[in-house]
Amino acid sequence: MWQIFERNPRAFLWALLLHLALAILIFSSIAWTRGDQHSGAQGNLIDSSLSLSPELQDRVAQLRDPQAFRIAQEDERQRQEDKRIQAEEEARQAAAAAEAERQRQAEQESRRRAAIEAERQAERDAAREAQRQVELQARREAEREARVQAELEAQRQAELEVQRRAEETAQRQAEEQAQREAKEQAQREAEEQAQREAEEQAQREAEEQAKREAEEQAQREAEEQARSQAAAAAARAQQLANEWVPRISAKVAQFWIRPQSLQVQVSTLVRLQLNPGGEVVPGSVKVIESSGYPAFDTSVVRAIMDASPLPVPDGDDFKVFKDFDFRFKP
Repeated sequence: MWQIFERNPRAFLWALLLHLALAILIFSSIAWTRGDQHSGAQGNLIDSSLSLSPELQDRVAQLRDPQAFRIAQEDERQRQEDKRIQAEEEARQAAAAAEAERQRQAEQESRRRAAIEAERQAERDAAREAQRQVELQARREAEREARVQAELEAQRQAELEVQRRAEETAQRQAEEQAQREAKEQAQREAEEQAQREAEEQAQREAEEQAKREAEEQAQREAEEQARSQAAAAAARAQQLANEWVPRISAKVAQFWIRPQSLQVQVSTLVRLQLNPGGEVVPGSVKVIESSGYPAFDTSVVRAIMDASPLPVPDGDDFKVFKDFDFRFKP
């Protein structure tokens, strides 16, 4: 019943109202029937004047012939049951057909959706494939670009390496050149220093040689001058001796006293010192070559001391007699 209500609620309400009306009529007909049992002709009049509903007719038939009514009801129920079964079967078949149709449509829809999905999937696959191809192409381009960049980088590194090696070689050569130049400069400076030192040494040696030669020359000249002066002095001394020794001998002879024991001719050489003016320095008379006769020697020394001051020249000529040797030979 609930399924009927769900399928057609308006029909259900109309059926319910109809049954209520039928129930009212049934109770009313019962009252009328009881009245008819008491007054027969009045009942026929009602039957001929009223148009009963099927439900009232059934109720009337049930009241008239319950057995036949039950059979009719059973037949009707069976017919309704058959009809229901048939309707259910038809509904089942319709539902099955609808289900089949639904399934077909669902399958068709599923196939359509599957086709659409397949198409979309194909499109997605194509898009993915296109994207993959694009990415693959991009990756290839990137790889190619990376290879190109790597080759360029390798080439740049190689060029940098070549440049670095060239710079190192240039720097090494520059350093070697600088070292050679420094060495040559040092060698030149050493040679120049050695040359300067040699020149200075040569100059010093030359100067020393010149100095030595000058000194030797000066010495030679001095010696020559000394020799000349000595010769001149000797000549002058000899000249003065020739002039003044006879005078000194004569004056000493004046004070000399011949020893009595002396019988031979002898001489004595003495050394004496004089002060300017001819005064004999006391104690300065020494016998440096004896005559062999001490008395003679002593007499000579005494005569010299007694003859003081002796005759001597003045000025520079006195130097000859300041300290001189005197040989006395009477």
